[in-house]
Amino acid sequence: MAAKPPVSLKQLAKIAQLSTATISRVINNTGRFSEETREWVKALIRETGYVPNVTAKALRTRTARAVGLVIPDIVNEFFAAIVDRMGRFFFERDYSLFVCNAGEDEEKNQALLRNLHGKGVDGLIYISRYPIGADLPDLPVVYLDRVTPDDDIVTVGSDNVEGGRLAARALLDAGSTRPVVLCDSGDLAVLSTINNRIKGFTEVMLENGLEWSRRDIILTPMTIAETRKNVYREVKNGRRFDGIFSTLDVGAIGAMPGLEDAGLRVPDDVNVVGYDDISFCEYCKPSLTTVRQDVSALAAAAAEALVRLMEKRPVEEMHLTVPVRLIVRDSTRTMTARARTSARAGARLSS
Repeated sequence: MAAKPPVSLKQLAKIAQLSTATISRVINNTGRFSEETREWVKALIRETGYVPNVTAKALRTRTARAVGLVIPDIVNEFFAAIVDRMGRFFFERDYSLFVCNAGEDEEKNQALLRNLHGKGVDGLIYISRYPIGADLPDLPVVYLDRVTPDDDIVTVGSDNVEGGRLAARALLDAGSTRPVVLCDSGDLAVLSTINNRIKGFTEVMLENGLEWSRRDIILTPMTIAETRKNVYREVKNGRRFDGIFSTLDVGAIGAMPGLEDAGLRVPDDVNVVGYDDISFCEYCKPSLTTVRQDVSALAAAAAEALVRLMEKRPVEEMHLTVPVRLIVRDSTRTMTARARTSARAGARLSS
């Protein structure tokens, strides 16, 4: 049996006994109409299976009602959560979202940008360590997470300097006086996010009179297997430390079994702090103290800024910084103020 042909806008209007203009206003949520009319049209759309002709609409409005989102790693829970929030935001506003996973590959990144532009997207949310090299004339762009402030671009990112400071204070408050930082060498070379976290961490170390420098960074690929192996190796090679700040949660989650393999206990011997607050932090053993990024606020701020750009409205803030906060769990010790003061004083005397 042949499928029924799709219902057109005119046919839908005839069934509803309304004008096509009224039907369009309800579908696009623009102009004036009663709540009764809205419910009537929605009910008929569900009953008839009416689907708007996106191509015709694009030709009329000169807009595709589509947005591109370039991310570096779909497997990373932080970026996956961004995709989820963005998808819901733009769906509610009748935009399609094209998600492109560049996989930290520069050539693929540029090819995806050209493809998105070729599809006629109305705007772009861009998360990448690579600059936009493709020619994207007049395309509204919001740079998210990995940002380099520039007067001519709109950026949205977490307060990573403060995040590093929070991580440092968490370790000091737990009694650590000889902490190390875990990060990926490639990230350290190019990512503003990672460098800002280390900047804030370093500031607090120096403010508290501890001799800390980039020599106290352990470079390791940020996977559970690699950080487990490399932390174990550092301990067995004689490196002494009593605290770890991993610039990503996944590194901290791998570091804890690495310490256990080397005969050290978390947090009794080594305090551990991560960054991002991915879902696994709450359920690993011990649960992970970490700096939480507000994914919902980041996604909403970037999406709202892009809508303003696409609608040629002014963006209220060109460089928006979203606050972060410390989530204290079992991977850091609880110490009294007196014990913390004594530990820091002892560290300064021995240095």
